[in-house]
Amino acid sequence: MAKPGNDPFSATGPNPPNLINHVFSPKIVWDSTTYDTKLDLINVDNIYFTGSAIGPTGTLVGATGMQNYGDYLFWNGSQWAVGDSKVSIGANAGQYGQKLGAVAVGNRAGQTGQGFYSVAIGNQAGQTGQSDFSVAIGSQAGQIQQGIRSVSIGNGSGEINQGPFAVALGTSAALTNQGTGSVAIGYLAGYTNQPQNSIVINASGLQLNGATGSAFYVNPVRGVSAGYIAANSLKSMYYDPVANEIVYQTP
Repeated sequence: MAKPGNDPFSATGPNPPNLINHVFSPKIVWDSTTYDTKLDLINVDNIYFTGSAIGPTGTLVGATGMQNYGDYLFWNGSQWAVGDSKVSIGANAGQYGQKLGAVAVGNRAGQTGQGFYSVAIGNQAGQTGQSDFSVAIGSQAGQIQQGIRSVSIGNGSGEINQGPFAVALGTSAALTNQGTGSVAIGYLAGYTNQPQNSIVINASGLQLNGATGSAFYVNPVRGVSAGYIAANSLKSMYYDPVANEIVYQTP
């Protein structure tokens, strides 16, 4: 049995021993009637892996390549490499030009030019040109040219040319060309060309885009009769442009 603190598999020369050949020792034995193959298990206290091991799919970087707790191994297209200050998990995730602190999880997530400290989670999320500090969660969320510090959550949200500081929440919310600083909430809200600094809240099941910047749009809103208003003592609503507050009149 190997003693703790020793490397039981140290070797010299161009062909280091195979780990499996040491742990399992094959034997061919005669049992008086036929030959049989048996494996003897060698009990090892500690196994130390240093340097690199060559396998059929490339080079596996050894323990010397790790720097911090939580570092991981990934395939970079030609060999195994260590992931440390940025994360890429999934086919072609973070493949080209991924910046420091970025996270790409999913098929082609953050594939090209993912910005500093941005997050892309989902199939093709933040795939091309995701800007710094932006977040894309969902299949094809923020897929192409997502603006700096913008957020898109939901399949196809903010998919193409989402503006800086914009927010899109919901499937296909702000699908294309969402304006700077605008907010789209709900399925098909701000679907295309949402004006900058506008707010669109949509639960109609139909597209609601808005037409003017610095405006508020919502659909649906329930309509009631004058008799219903009187019978239920409903109040008129007003907007305070100084406090940017919606209020209603009390007696």
